[in-house]
Amino acid sequence: MPMGRIVGAVLFAIGVFLVFAYQASNAPIERLSDALLGHYSNQTIWYFVLGVGGGLLFALGRRE
Repeated sequence: MPMGRIVGAVLFAIGVFLVFAYQASNAPIERLSDALLGHYSNQTIWYFVLGVGGGLLFALGRRE
């Protein structure tokens, strides 16, 4: 598989996780959770972690 297609697939996956995280963080129940508890739900946090972590691994990962 050409490297350009792999890079495109990885960036797409990262983008999907970040979009899910952004949408989940703006949901009414998440706003209430943040206001009352001071933090987001585990699902929203995992979306952010997977999106940002995947981006960092892609950008800073080992190159062959």
